[in-house]
Amino acid sequence: MFDIMQAGTSAHLAILINILVTGRIIKRFLIVRCPSGEGLSFQSYGDIPEIVRDPGMDTEFEVLAANVEPTYRLVLD
Repeated sequence: MFDIMQAGTSAHLAILINILVTGRIIKRFLIVRCPSGEGLSFQSYGDIPEIVRDPGMDTEFEVLAANVEPTYRLVLD
C-alpha cells in the first residue's frame, strides 16, 4: 500500500489510510496469525480474545501483539 499510494513516509501513509477508511472506501480488519499459518479475522482489538483456537492445528494459543496485523479490504457496497 505504501508504494501504491507513494506516501513517502509512514505518517503520510497513515493519513491516507485514515482518509480512505473515513470515506468508507476501505475497511480495516485485524488478522491474528496462527501457528499453522491460518489467520482469524476480527473487527477491532477489543474483539480479539487473549486465547484463540488455531483451526489448522486444533490447539489453543495466546495472542501476542506480534501475531496481530491490520489488513484492509475494499468496501464493495
